[in-house]
Amino acid sequence: MNPMNPYPPQQGSQQTPIIVKPRVWMLILSSVAKILGVALLIIGIVIYLNYEVGLDVFKVPLDTLGVSVNGSRILLFFILAVVGLSLLMALLNYLAVKGVRYELYPDKITLYRTIGFVLVKSRDIPYSQVSRVYSVKGGFFNSLFNTGNVAVEVSPSMRKEELEFIGDNEAVAATINNLVKQYGMQRQAAYSEQYRINNIVERY
Repeated sequence: MNPMNPYPPQQGSQQTPIIVKPRVWMLILSSVAKILGVALLIIGIVIYLNYEVGLDVFKVPLDTLGVSVNGSRILLFFILAVVGLSLLMALLNYLAVKGVRYELYPDKITLYRTIGFVLVKSRDIPYSQVSRVYSVKGGFFNSLFNTGNVAVEVSPSMRKEELEFIGDNEAVAATINNLVKQYGMQRQAAYSEQYRINNIVERY
């Protein structure tokens, strides 16, 4: 194993994937920052509405239920509800990100990433659709904690998938490029062999 590359390229016949794990605590920190930002935005909007138009409009359906509250209590309820929901989402996200990983197979990449903060969903990227792989160092959290992403451009749509918060992203990018190259060489060799066999069969 090359000490400069902890992710050596695999042989085409080997189906055990190389598993790349991101910095889990950075995923959690990033998600919590997003959740906190949305929560503060909602609270800010509710406070603004309370001072501009008041929240007495919400008293009407409560009065029909026989519940009597004032605008201040409604505001407090909204704030506590948003904070409670944010804490719940942060907890669920903490449990979900443990399953985040990137599996490198001889013929594809399988991404396991969170969807909506609380679910983990997989997506396959065949090497036949990979047009470019490169390391990315941008982003606030990457710069702060000296990590990086690996960008994978997928054709024909040219969409970009990113493996986030990788400690050795340059080595991972090099490994994926090697796997893509090996896959292409194997496909070309198989095509050439089939072409040769077809020519032999046609002669006889």
